[in-house]
Amino acid sequence: RGTRVVVGAYEYEIVDTNLEVSELVGIKTALTGDNQLSVAITNRGIQDIASATIDYSVNGVNMAPIAYSPATPLASKAKDTISLGTINLIKGINTIVVSVTTQGDNRPIDDTLLLETFVCDNKIEGNFIVGNSSNAHYNSLSDFVKEAQLCGVSGDITLQFEAGTYSDTMSLAYTY
Repeated sequence: RGTRVVVGAYEYEIVDTNLEVSELVGIKTALTGDNQLSVAITNRGIQDIASATIDYSVNGVNMAPIAYSPATPLASKAKDTISLGTINLIKGINTIVVSVTTQGDNRPIDDTLLLETFVCDNKIEGNFIVGNSSNAHYNSLSDFVKEAQLCGVSGDITLQFEAGTYSDTMSLAYTY
């Protein structure tokens, strides 16, 4: 090595063109329904960026690409936020993938961002079946506990287990 590097520091080679997907903006609730989705992009290269294409998908469904052409080119180290529109989140795990392409970008490692988020339709209460049949609400006790922790509980819960062997190991005790 020609340069001295401090232990724990990252080496980062500056390139001419590098547009990064920095963050997803607008997923503000963990509830089902419509959410306004925007993406923040950052110019990590030294050249200004005049145009790019933003592709995204929600739960495996590709949405229409967005052509990005700012009024003035995006300067080095500058960040911009682009509205992608309204997306509908469903109960359960939702997967959002956003990627950006621009001519000459030779560092693709930061061009894509994947977000998996669990979405609730409301707090849970009532009677539920745990098992593998089509009548079951949950496949395992772990699945139920995860949803209860993420969505919250609003009343009494009764769990009915279908016949079978369950290998979940956990404590349902809660300390106040």
